[in-house]
Amino acid sequence: MLRFPFLALLKLHEEIRNLGGMNVAANGDLFFNDNGWDINLAAVSADELNRVPAASLGSSVIDFGYATNYIDYNTGLATGSNGLAPVVAFIPSGGKQRIGISSSAEAPGAFPLEMQDGEFVSFHGDFYKSGVNNVLNLNIDSLMSTNNVLFLADFTSGTAFQPDTGIIYRLAPTSVPEPSTTAGVLIALAAILPKVKRSELENGSRLKQSNACTPK
Repeated sequence: MLRFPFLALLKLHEEIRNLGGMNVAANGDLFFNDNGWDINLAAVSADELNRVPAASLGSSVIDFGYATNYIDYNTGLATGSNGLAPVVAFIPSGGKQRIGISSSAEAPGAFPLEMQDGEFVSFHGDFYKSGVNNVLNLNIDSLMSTNNVLFLADFTSGTAFQPDTGIIYRLAPTSVPEPSTTAGVLIALAAILPKVKRSELENGSRLKQSNACTPK
């Protein structure tokens, strides 16, 4: 265990398999990603986006149920009944997969109305593949947002682990976006980054990821 004598460490939650990233929303809620598990590269449990409300931080240690409680990746059905359920369990839908959750970031408040509410989520996909060869997902490994900008870190624009091919993208709204431009950006973002609305984040139910930005 890490020890920092000048800091008071506080355990917030337990029974998590593989935390892939976390961020704190403007209202103080803590969001974190948990990678599902597989057997011989076949996914068993779904990747998750989890939420700890600001009011609950530090008041108790929250159990998220691993390893006896999870959402089946192929059926979306829950196994076990203990532990706090994820806000979103990402399962296949419409021919698309979401595997290797890597990061999440709050939607910038200055984004167009259709894009400024909730959380963006990124996925790495197949760890050893990149670009169009990564049929599971693009290699977007990290997200960070400010009030008006969303940053995306692309693992590589070349082959897997090829040096000097990483890219950081900066997405920011124009002062007066044209409707056609906004629609185009929405379609492009939907293709690479799932987005979960605030109302769904606070619902606390299990949702499956669809082709669009928001779960259906």
